[in-house]
Amino acid sequence: MIEKIGGDQLLTLEEREDLLHQIQPLCTGPHVLLHTCNRVELYRGTGRAPREVALHLFRVTAGLESSLIGENHIQGQVKRAYMSAVREGYISPGLHHLFQAALRTGKRVRRETNLSRGAISHAHGALKVMEETGFLRPENRFLVVGTTDITRQILAHLFRRECFFLTLCNRTKEHALPLCGTYNASWVPLKNLATILPAQTVIVSATGAPHYLLTPEDFPRDRVHRLIIDLAVPRDIPPEIGTGHSYTLYNTEDVEEKISHSLGQRQKEIFPAMKIIDEEYAAFERSCFTRQLFYGGHYHEATNRKS
Repeated sequence: MIEKIGGDQLLTLEEREDLLHQIQPLCTGPHVLLHTCNRVELYRGTGRAPREVALHLFRVTAGLESSLIGENHIQGQVKRAYMSAVREGYISPGLHHLFQAALRTGKRVRRETNLSRGAISHAHGALKVMEETGFLRPENRFLVVGTTDITRQILAHLFRRECFFLTLCNRTKEHALPLCGTYNASWVPLKNLATILPAQTVIVSATGAPHYLLTPEDFPRDRVHRLIIDLAVPRDIPPEIGTGHSYTLYNTEDVEEKISHSLGQRQKEIFPAMKIIDEEYAAFERSCFTRQLFYGGHYHEATNRKS
């Protein structure tokens, strides 16, 4: 039987960080780990997914369980988590069947409803923070850390706003160079992150690092007022940085508060989205029954997976 372990934005940022550390040792055998800035969920096991597990994943993939209802990134995040499990040999036929159905459901909801219409995301929230704090100015120097969906969007937004003093910092040069070419950004290796901080005015970080990228001692002790937006879970930036007079620090929860009022118009799309989810779940149940008949009452599970 497939089970789900984890939590989402209903937990505090600190609780999600702790949960990730607790779940990682459980990532053995058939499993898919879905880890985003708002969600730490482990799906593991073989056989069928119970109704509550399947419906939850369908709602997640459709964007109904996101802190920003209808946001588009979760579909891609679910797909990447699933494909990572496939590549690493941690998928089971039951998990494969479940995630394929969830991804199909998410596509239908986005295609047939207006749930995801309009630009609302953590990247847009970060831009809103920059605007409201007066930091979104072309003459400022912007440091973007990480090559994730969020940082790609932020680079694109900054480039369109004619903010051309852009630096991209990440561990792998091959991942950074295409983005640097597109947005005329400079690349700096992650190991040099602390050395380039004094030249930056705005720092946006969203990596998948398991620990802080910097220590409080790494930050310049000058009088330059800097904006730091940390969109990573676990956090990239020590929270005590925000207590300094020359730094303003925002995390994922702060950014979500800035844009939550823009989500009201999406509420009316929840009912048609749920109707699609109900239809897809019924189809999923029928296919589960067919698979059970074909395999003599049991799911056929691969024997060459990793354990």
